[in-house]
Amino acid sequence: MLKMRAAGIPEASGEPQHQNTARAEGLSLHTMKTILIFLSLAVLFFGCQKAREARELKKQHQAEAVPMSGMLRYMADAASLVDCATNEQYVVKFKGDWLEVERAYVSMRLNGAPTYVEFRGRMENDTTDGRVHAGVVIEEILNMRPDTSCLKKPEEAVPDTTTAVPAPVAERPTLPTDTAAQVKPQKRAEPTLINKRWKLVQMNGESITVTDEFRTEPYITLAARSDKMTGSGGCNRFGCKYTIEGEKVSFSGFASTKMMCPEAMKIEEPFLRELAVVNGYKFEGDNGMWLTRDGKRVMKFEAVNPK
Repeated sequence: MLKMRAAGIPEASGEPQHQNTARAEGLSLHTMKTILIFLSLAVLFFGCQKAREARELKKQHQAEAVPMSGMLRYMADAASLVDCATNEQYVVKFKGDWLEVERAYVSMRLNGAPTYVEFRGRMENDTTDGRVHAGVVIEEILNMRPDTSCLKKPEEAVPDTTTAVPAPVAERPTLPTDTAAQVKPQKRAEPTLINKRWKLVQMNGESITVTDEFRTEPYITLAARSDKMTGSGGCNRFGCKYTIEGEKVSFSGFASTKMMCPEAMKIEEPFLRELAVVNGYKFEGDNGMWLTRDGKRVMKFEAVNPK
């Protein structure tokens, strides 16, 4: 023993060297397997979490969606919509129910032609080049009719009469006195709330002033073919159901978008509160209308497109 130490020969251990190496390699493989299992579980967990958040966000977006309609055009991987209520044009986002919309549009072979659509949607803005661009997301497509249009038709051109020969004026026959007395004036059409864009001009005694901070003027429109009322508070679009019985009217089931416009919302918030509690209406003049609560005049509107 002393001779071996003196000669620098190491003393033999209890286990061979190759067994120690194999054990170290085994521990390394076990550690790597444990790490891989942990990473796989972490990826699975975060994937489930993201999927859950996506489902919750989709539910939130669907809850914020309001009834809308417009003329949709899709061409060269770009889609746009002209809103029926405002005639304003928006970019259509490729989100929500867009794949179903695209499938229906392509199957009709419209080739870029506009088609009328009814859907539940919401507004979504984005900022490019320092400017805010308004867009719309179709959360649920309800109807698509290529043979229908909601846009206002252009006024017919006035013919050039500078060189036209005036037509002869027919003489008006003179009626006997007794016959003339029997001629009755044409009955005037009864005013109606339906299918008009009613612009808010006064609320609780104060005039409404629309500034550049407003996205649109505050208004309401009651659809003719359904019990839906749509409108804008000046910032957000909203929709609800309406009921009319004689001179009684009520609104319920409000849903609106969730955009922020600090100045416009000073009008929008009380506007929506008052719409929820009014219970009557009265016409004033040819194009004026009041919404009332228990007979008291609350909000005054003017018809922008009287019919």
